[in-house]
Amino acid sequence: MHLRGETSRTVPSPDPWPPITETLPLATAPVPAAEAAASAEAVATAEAVADLELTELVAAWLPPVDGVCPPTHLIKAKAASGIYHLPGTANYERTKPDRCYADTNAAEADGFIRAKR
Repeated sequence: MHLRGETSRTVPSPDPWPPITETLPLATAPVPAAEAAASAEAVATAEAVADLELTELVAAWLPPVDGVCPPTHLIKAKAASGIYHLPGTANYERTKPDRCYADTNAAEADGFIRAKR
């Protein structure tokens, strides 16, 4: 509606709230091949160290508790005979262990041999 004596005027629109921001992709410089290889090697080394630290947390052998091996170390070893017994073998149940191993590699590394039966 226009009244006599008034002129038209333009009212600027208010700034939007919250302000509109435009996200632009970041410019990345190419990584030299030698630097990329060194970075990949560092990551692989860090992963290997983390794996090593994890395996060091698990003891190679544990002493039995009241003649029973813990569930994490089910291989029974007798120091006097130098033999280790696996679960399910003939003499496993009646063997009173001196050491309990997590795996056969650890028992063999300590000089024990696998029971024949």
